[in-house]
Amino acid sequence: MPRTGKINRAIRKSRSLTESGNHGRAAAWNLRAIGMLERAARFDVLHGLADRPALAGLYCERAGILARLMEWDSACDAAETAVDLYLDVDPARGAPDLVAVKVREFRAEHGDAAVVPFEEHIGDAANARGFLALLLARNRGAAAKPAVERLGSNAVQTFTELIRVGLAYDREDLRRIRDQVSQAHRLLTAEAPSQAWRSAPADILAVYRKAMGK
Repeated sequence: MPRTGKINRAIRKSRSLTESGNHGRAAAWNLRAIGMLERAARFDVLHGLADRPALAGLYCERAGILARLMEWDSACDAAETAVDLYLDVDPARGAPDLVAVKVREFRAEHGDAAVVPFEEHIGDAANARGFLALLLARNRGAAAKPAVERLGSNAVQTFTELIRVGLAYDREDLRRIRDQVSQAHRLLTAEAPSQAWRSAPADILAVYRKAMGK
């Protein structure tokens, strides 16, 4: 089913509370929105799939809110859930080498006007992977190196391909994701990631929102 007024109100309330710095209440309203959307999806599988990107976005927002609360394990869990949800709606299924093929096929069938939202599903999924890499590096340090390198490389390669063949993104988007991945790598090599984080953007949720155009 399409998102109801109650769900949208919960989302707006969570974002408003985040903007005002009340992250504890924002987390509660975000969780309420997630719960309502998940319950709606259980009653209507087809519309539940259509709402999957919105649900993934809410989990990304949750990861950012929890990071502000310094609940790092829970933030990583939320970001991992977002990555999994996005994978279900990513036309390239998280594979950078499929981006060009999928975009060109879709554009040939549906035209330029329809291809931008299609590309954004791929880009949103890649942004979530880059965001997860950053959170894992901050929370787990060198122990997360294989996952951080895999996720970060995947995100950069995906945006490289989107810019090469698509219409939705530009070099500024590639620069942003590269900077985020570089930041994750710096956290991996820091003796104390929690201290190195102080040189990172002050608002981790802002990193997500900038990536997702919120």
